[in-house]
Amino acid sequence: MEQFREKSVFKVLLASRRERDMAELARCLTELGHQVAGLAREGRAACLLHHELRPDLAMLDQDLPNLDGVEAARRMNARRPLPVLIISRNGCERPGPGADPASVSAYCVPPWEPSLVGPILAMAWRNHQRLCHLEGRVRELDQALSERKDIERAKGVLMERRGLSLDQAEQRLQSEARRRGVGLAQVARDLVCAQAVLAK
Repeated sequence: MEQFREKSVFKVLLASRRERDMAELARCLTELGHQVAGLAREGRAACLLHHELRPDLAMLDQDLPNLDGVEAARRMNARRPLPVLIISRNGCERPGPGADPASVSAYCVPPWEPSLVGPILAMAWRNHQRLCHLEGRVRELDQALSERKDIERAKGVLMERRGLSLDQAEQRLQSEARRRGVGLAQVARDLVCAQAVLAK
């Protein structure tokens, strides 16, 4: 079962062009025990505050001036990933055309009450943690595949250059890795790089 880092108190960046939404959401967050880290009324300002204040989570109006909420979420996550909730006024709780699902952790709509805002914050945090976990697994698998390819290439070099069998080539790589005190993949990369230089 997946285990994610839990968090009970959030530093939240709020961005809305509507004073009433800003005030009601700030009230909800305070009642829930969270901290309003910063307030913005347009998208570019929200991105600047994200960089300066390093909030745990952001709540952004979908139709922020200058830079809409979804694009602001994308830019924030490209710089420093965090959960982003998009505030929708039209009852839509799904990404619109062109939205990047990886940048938006949840959508939320009025009314703004602590009993409703609290669960959506928790869901956004879990969604973001789950995405980070999956991205980490993808990176691990990509690295493992790259290392396996290097090892197979290195075996091919030894078989061609030294006339070794497949098993002998693998044993030679393992022996060299033990001698140097490094991983098998490192030995394989070094051999493949050396072969590429010699082939020029």
